[in-house]
Amino acid sequence: MNDQAAGEVLVELARVAEIVHDEIASLVDRHIEQWEQTGGNANVTPGADEHEVLDQYRKLALSGGKRLRPAFTFWAFEGAGGQRDDRRVIDAALSVELLHTFALIHDDVMDRADTRRSVDTIHVTYARRHEALGLRGDPVHYGDSVAILMGDLAFAHAAQLISHLPTDVSNLFFTMCADLMVGQYLDIDAAAQGATEGRYVADQIVELKTARYTVVNPLIMGATLAGRAHDLAEPLTAYGRPVGHAFQLRDDLLGAFGDPTVTGKPVGDDLAQGKVTALLELGIERTDGADKAVLLRLGSPQMDADDPVRAIEILERSGARTHLEDRIEQLIQQALGAIGHAPIDPAIATLLADAAVLIAHRDH
Repeated sequence: MNDQAAGEVLVELARVAEIVHDEIASLVDRHIEQWEQTGGNANVTPGADEHEVLDQYRKLALSGGKRLRPAFTFWAFEGAGGQRDDRRVIDAALSVELLHTFALIHDDVMDRADTRRSVDTIHVTYARRHEALGLRGDPVHYGDSVAILMGDLAFAHAAQLISHLPTDVSNLFFTMCADLMVGQYLDIDAAAQGATEGRYVADQIVELKTARYTVVNPLIMGATLAGRAHDLAEPLTAYGRPVGHAFQLRDDLLGAFGDPTVTGKPVGDDLAQGKVTALLELGIERTDGADKAVLLRLGSPQMDADDPVRAIEILERSGARTHLEDRIEQLIQQALGAIGHAPIDPAIATLLADAAVLIAHRDH
């Protein structure tokens, strides 16, 4: 893909991001205003602490990110003949982005992540606040509790937006929710059991947590809103599944080999936690002896302090990294073939093709 094509995708993503930013800001501001009015009617005066937590939620929801999910919803809707300023697609796009906000907040708690997008995560922020103010109880529990509630608020807003849309669209939204929850459970369970030779679960996790949740269902949601699910579901799925898998494989590679100043996350965190990824499974398959032992004990009590760093070197040396790079290229070629034959607006087909390449080769 040339620089011009990449630039056009980035411009489109920026347009989507601007819409999402403004709409989420308006939604949260309305919520704060309504909450203050309700509090006043109940003879409860909203205080600084309540404002702070809602402001933190607003800040996180507006903090950026790739906005891929709403972009796919908009693009499929437009490709199927819809108009971007249609209120229905705006609400659908917002709902999938706020669902992702919910998922990120809860995921950070589950992963014990310290940073997100180069800033402290919500649970860490509030644990530190608890300590600084000398509050009662356990700071970690306090931080986790606040983060869980913030995530729940994002989910409530997402569900509120989707509730007035046609049933087939809201059903897709809740299918996305179910895929996400099951995929997250499999992710947690796989890490708890640890990676083992001959047991392959990463692909199933990616299918649920990334391919369907990030690409396929947002695309089909847009097509459904435009009344074109009957003829677009199959080609959009054929495009979206390989793009989703390529997206996650790139994420795995960035987690091990990326630049933390660009990705916003420490390198090797997933390895240190023993997260079962395609990269780790492939590394285990391709190594033996002491190298295999290092990979197998990642995330366990037996892990040495320098094992995550050693694992990165092993994964490079074993050829696992190169193999996944090749796999990403194969997946993107599948996606390009599928979207090239989809009966949608040619300009949107080109945009989706270029987006697939950009996603596969991103650096964050």
